[in-house]
Amino acid sequence: MKNKIKNLLRRKKGIAIEMAIGIMLVVVSLSGLLVSVSVLNRTSSNSLSNDVYERLYLDQIGESFVSAVKNGTHNTWDDGDADYSATVNGMELTLKDSQGNVKLSIKMENYQGDFKITQWKYN
Repeated sequence: MKNKIKNLLRRKKGIAIEMAIGIMLVVVSLSGLLVSVSVLNRTSSNSLSNDVYERLYLDQIGESFVSAVKNGTHNTWDDGDADYSATVNGMELTLKDSQGNVKLSIKMENYQGDFKITQWKYN
């Protein structure tokens, strides 16, 4: 009888060590998962922040063009920006980046003596 109890105690110690190792693996894997998710979220947050800042900058340029159209100086309007090249065709503005990708296009038209924005498109 004593041998059976000793065998059971020996088995429980072995199970306890195995369970401790298993729980440690689970904790380490969950910790790794949390770190991976936080790094991914931080990268995504930085990318989205850069996109928002770029759109705000493009909006400022576009608003400058709209006010130039309303003042009647859109034919001589210059954005004075080195990052984007602006092409003005009548009451249309196209902003391109240094690689030639269109970033913003704005179209306006004369509507009953006032000017109306018909297109404000990000690409």
